[in-house]
Amino acid sequence: MGAAFLYPVETPPAKVLQMEAMPIPAHRPQTEKLTMKKLSVELEALRSQVQEMEQQLERKLESALEKAAARLKTRIESRGAPSHGTSIDAEQRQQRIAEEAYLIAERRGFEGGDPGQDWIEAEMAVNGRLMEESSPGKPAPRGK
Repeated sequence: MGAAFLYPVETPPAKVLQMEAMPIPAHRPQTEKLTMKKLSVELEALRSQVQEMEQQLERKLESALEKAAARLKTRIESRGAPSHGTSIDAEQRQQRIAEEAYLIAERRGFEGGDPGQDWIEAEMAVNGRLMEESSPGKPAPRGK
């Protein structure tokens, strides 16, 4: 009699045992496969979106650097390049600054920051190195 209390009154014990022994329906693994396939497709779409956003960010950064370089070149040409006793021309200096600005942005993972500020920091770093190269161990000569 104690066993009768383990099963609902409507369901005889033989039917319960039979239901417990039933295999998992065949449609369930297909549903899981479809779900995994759908998730895989969505993941690939997200990866494509991220890659596109990275490319857009890189193009914007390059554009900002080119604009900053053009403004700086115009400023240098209008004022005349400062003389530090080095044999580097304005275009080479600009290239070094652009590379340094890129490295600054790269170090922070191209996240946040200001390309204009990166350019200014790069300019200071390059100018400092050029001054050291022009006369190691003594101050750089001043222009006339």
